[in-house]
Amino acid sequence: MKDSEMIWSNVMSHRRMFQPAYTLRNLFRQRRCHAFTLGLMKSGTTSIDGLFSKHFRSQHEPDIKLMIKLIIDFCNGVNNQNEIRNFYLLREHCMQLEMESNFSNYFFIDILVDLFPSARFILTYRDPLSWVNSMINHTINKRNPVGSAWHKCLEALYMPDNFAYGQEKDLFRRYDLFPMASYLSLWSRTYESLLQTIPHHRLLIVPTEDISFSVGRIAQFLDIEESFLCLRKSHLFKSSQDHDLLAQINPHYLKDTIKNITGITETRMSRLIDKQLT
Repeated sequence: MKDSEMIWSNVMSHRRMFQPAYTLRNLFRQRRCHAFTLGLMKSGTTSIDGLFSKHFRSQHEPDIKLMIKLIIDFCNGVNNQNEIRNFYLLREHCMQLEMESNFSNYFFIDILVDLFPSARFILTYRDPLSWVNSMINHTINKRNPVGSAWHKCLEALYMPDNFAYGQEKDLFRRYDLFPMASYLSLWSRTYESLLQTIPHHRLLIVPTEDISFSVGRIAQFLDIEESFLCLRKSHLFKSSQDHDLLAQINPHYLKDTIKNITGITETRMSRLIDKQLT
């Protein structure tokens, strides 16, 4: 079976979203908004889904196992943009989601922006120090076997072979963590790509720590009733244990490393957030 045929075999056999009754039901339901929440893992995408899940057709990382396969294949040059476009069109036809919160859409953001010109995008933003700390905790608390699909996806994201360890070498290797630079590089690449690709009039940036206070802004941005958003579900998927590894690293080295890799992107992001708030 060809790789492209394998993709569609997986898509068409995957879950209830491609069943006729499910598709027909969604086709005849009015769509009140069409939006995607993007952001790094552990940046608040689950919390945004929590705001919408009670009153809207909203899903967090729908069919993530299939998306992981598409990401790995895309990084390895197995599938092309036309196949990815067709996948999104088929899923759009079947699911008719009003909100999709999904970090993995970052890989295909240029396709999404072009394919759905009326869609809007919410970007959850978490500062690099807080995000790296959260990802370290998440990695330690939830191990994924080497060679698993998720581990291959993480390697495609972080590209650890492209980076060397610094002062964190012994500490990070003790916990089987990637080099510090690989985490920070992913942070910078992700936000730079999203800022450069999504037209700013279709983009709302919501800092992770401000999600609970941004319900009004989100409702206004999507032209929906604020009362339909469920505030009590605005802080989900918290880390179960904080290992506080970054506190064991020289603070001057940590500060300089973060500034060197993410400084320009942080400045751009701060300016755009300030502009949206005025």
